[in-house]
Amino acid sequence: MCRLSSRCWPAGEVSVSVSDAFPKTSYLICTLPRSGSWLLAQALEALKVVGRPREYFAPEHRQYLLNRWGIEGDVNFADFFQLAILHGTSRNGVFGAKLHWYQMESLLTELRGVTPRLSRHKDATILLKFFPGAEYIWLRRRDRKRQAVSYAKAGQSNEWWRIRGVKAPGVRERELEYRFEQIWRLEGVLNYGDQRWSKLFGELRKEPLTLYYEDLLSDYERSVRAIVEYIGIDFPKTRKIPRPRLQRQADHLTEEWLARYEAEI
Repeated sequence: MCRLSSRCWPAGEVSVSVSDAFPKTSYLICTLPRSGSWLLAQALEALKVVGRPREYFAPEHRQYLLNRWGIEGDVNFADFFQLAILHGTSRNGVFGAKLHWYQMESLLTELRGVTPRLSRHKDATILLKFFPGAEYIWLRRRDRKRQAVSYAKAGQSNEWWRIRGVKAPGVRERELEYRFEQIWRLEGVLNYGDQRWSKLFGELRKEPLTLYYEDLLSDYERSVRAIVEYIGIDFPKTRKIPRPRLQRQADHLTEEWLARYEAEI
């Protein structure tokens, strides 16, 4: 374990102090649950030239991340933020992260606490200060009802990803139960999050690169290359995009629930 006052960096990486300047090249994947963000983030991280886009700013992941990074003792958010930037940056100086809307809300609250004089400023002002020059990828899903069904299933089973031969931690072995109210509520949560992302991009006065889950599935390699090009990273066309490890979780139960839900709306 290392103390935050010492120099802490990922094993095998270039030695970098947590006080170093923010990377010149950075991006945020802005998304909602069940939009394929795991699939996209793993694809980008595997390239090793566009950072390590993970959910660094999920409040429920913070202690896990600190443990994984070998940090002991109390850590304030300003220091945690610097550590997240450090660990999310690849050797060539590119930082990436992905956030669901509730994580962005939490992040903005924490950042306002770091700089009280900005507490009354708009969300866009906060992001421009702490993520200068960042690009934004808006990962969406066209079929919101199917997304809500997937969200409900994952919430009941706690199986948020599936990789052949890998047992996901915390998966509940139980029979899943169709619940109209749950799916309806989650569709509302997704609609709200989508509206909030749209409002934020308007405040930023920045057109994000919009990518849809359905297109990511149908043309995986083209979608990944589009992001690399958008960020401005030189990636040879001859270099292969690693095949995805994640497996689709949609099954006959998904179709049954979707049909029932659409019939009851």
